[in-house]
Amino acid sequence: MRTKIEYSIELKDVPREAKEKILSISEDLEGLSKYCYAVAEDLESDSLGPILRRVDNLRKKLFQVDNSLEDCMRALAGYGDTLTQIQQEQAAQKAAQQAPAEPPQEAGEDV
Repeated sequence: MRTKIEYSIELKDVPREAKEKILSISEDLEGLSKYCYAVAEDLESDSLGPILRRVDNLRKKLFQVDNSLEDCMRALAGYGDTLTQIQQEQAAQKAAQQAPAEPPQEAGEDV
């Protein structure tokens, strides 16, 4: 059984954290590539039972890699959405500051 653990970081730290996670995933994939090659080589000498367990183990590790990449994707998508929202809010504030103020209406004027 698996569970999800989430944590919060400063917005400015998201790219650095994602980079570290992706580099870690890259290292995992390098190891899995070597493992996969070794399993293929073992097909010539080992019995089928251990090979099947190794292939299943490889699939499980690839699933973990996929989950890690999905976490990175969600974090980066949320980061991008937040940056867009901040930019839109700043543009709206700037436009509100630059808009000419409407003169107050005097009593009895038709609008």
